[in-house]
Amino acid sequence: MARRKLKLTKSQERLMKLFSEIEDEDIREIMANVVLIESKHRSSSAKNFPIRLVRDAVDSIARLQEMSEE
Repeated sequence: MARRKLKLTKSQERLMKLFSEIEDEDIREIMANVVLIESKHRSSSAKNFPIRLVRDAVDSIARLQEMSEE
């Protein structure tokens, strides 16, 4: 059975191009996580946006980086 190739929207293509230009893998991962969080909560009001999830995404990468430096 052949796999269907997913069609990206123009916005997604631009986002992928921007991500590819970022050299730091940790920053790329944080940005990808934040974009995913934003897309899941897009219809929510700004008051209900889960900023805690964004902080957690940043903190988890920072912790991993700190642990690898030790």
